[in-house]
Amino acid sequence: MKYLRDASMLALVLLLIPVSAAAEDLYFDPYVGAGFGQFQLATGSSSASTPGGFVLLGAEINPYVCPEIRFGKAGKGSTNGYSRVALDWFASYLLRLQAPVNEDASLYGLAGGTTMRTSLTPTAGSKLSDTSTTFTFGVGIDYKPWRHVSVGAEWVRYGRGYKSSSNRGLNVTGITGLVKYSF
Repeated sequence: MKYLRDASMLALVLLLIPVSAAAEDLYFDPYVGAGFGQFQLATGSSSASTPGGFVLLGAEINPYVCPEIRFGKAGKGSTNGYSRVALDWFASYLLRLQAPVNEDASLYGLAGGTTMRTSLTPTAGSKLSDTSTTFTFGVGIDYKPWRHVSVGAEWVRYGRGYKSSSNRGLNVTGITGLVKYSF
């Protein structure tokens, strides 16, 4: 009986050693931030450039991978054939893959999806609105001048808001500056 108890204790110790070592390797660095810049709203025949922005929530789950969620909107503009084009709101769910350049800077790529509400008002017609989900991708650079604060710039193609009944859509692209705070 004593032999069984000693063997059980030894087995428990051996099982806990890898768990302790693995716990030290866990990496989780949450952050919040905001981005502001210019959004290009293109109808195909022409485009409007309008200010817009978003808030974001993300976490580095290791030095190279960060899931991220964004919520934002852009202003409205006008293009050839449309008196008003707008990105009313959007929600993006992205995976950020980053490559450190040095200890303070990194380059990254974004991929994921965006659900967006777009609206188009033809010059001689009524407003057309639609909510759609599209593939999103982009690239950026991040620089960390202080321990918990980083700044960056990025280009992102959020996707195409599409109205199937009218066969019309609005391509949305953003060039923004970002500020993030890591906890």
